[in-house]
Amino acid sequence: MSRRGLFLSILAVPGLAMAQQTLPFHLHDNLVSVQATINGKTVNAVLDSGSGAMIVSKSLATELGLQLGHSPLQASGGGTGNQSLFPVKLKNVEFDALALHDVPGYAIDLGSISSSSGLRIDALLGYPFFENHVVRVNYAESTVSIYPENDPPGCPNPISFELIHNVPVVTATVKSQATSAPETVHLVIDLGSRNHNYLGTAFLQSNAGKALYTNGHKQAVGEGTGGRAMGVVSEFAELSVGTQHFHNVKFALTEQVKAFNLEQVDGSLGVPLWAGGIITFNYPKQQICIQAPRKSS
Repeated sequence: MSRRGLFLSILAVPGLAMAQQTLPFHLHDNLVSVQATINGKTVNAVLDSGSGAMIVSKSLATELGLQLGHSPLQASGGGTGNQSLFPVKLKNVEFDALALHDVPGYAIDLGSISSSSGLRIDALLGYPFFENHVVRVNYAESTVSIYPENDPPGCPNPISFELIHNVPVVTATVKSQATSAPETVHLVIDLGSRNHNYLGTAFLQSNAGKALYTNGHKQAVGEGTGGRAMGVVSEFAELSVGTQHFHNVKFALTEQVKAFNLEQVDGSLGVPLWAGGIITFNYPKQQICIQAPRKSS
């Protein structure tokens, strides 16, 4: 494990067997916002597949009387600033009937993300929330459904992923122009990438990346744990992931998301790709299902 940190975090805890349940969520700046209970306190939480552990805000940790452990780890979110991850132990984390106990996690300042989204965020429900269940997010109906791993919903085009630092990473290809040769990239499937799909430093070092970045207009492309990230937004002719092909897909190109400087990760696919559709995470089988309300072939 590097001292830089793993996206936002790492670690996992086992979940409990449960029946299928469907619950409402609020979509706020493309963040899936739900109410959860942590150590008996009702909190505003966000489902975040791009976080490798359970994350709580430092202010919530103070309210709960949690002791912040010492850690050399740094969060690897967007922005140029640095943030330390403070280990904590959460006695109980509950989302309706889903209950996790003795959950190792991290406390971090979530003020930048809360401010940019206009939503007070007390916690990020990361890897432990997804680990032992199948989680389906239906944006059209504003519902989250949780299924036991032995009874998942159907998926017409399952996409395999690899867990890297406890976040789902798919192998995809991108073509900046219709006549361009496809380039292979490894992308996090990230519910927290709320405004863009992203490509980072490795792609920017390619000939296609250099050309797109040089000819683009530099702008703010996101707000992460390290503050504002700057970059260039470009439209790609094609994105292929699994058996699905998406056309005219916008990516934000930036060197200011630290997670995309890690080995095996080049960027992320975010909410704009499946907004208004359905995305299903099956961590036990390491598969994802994207049912996007846009043209794909």
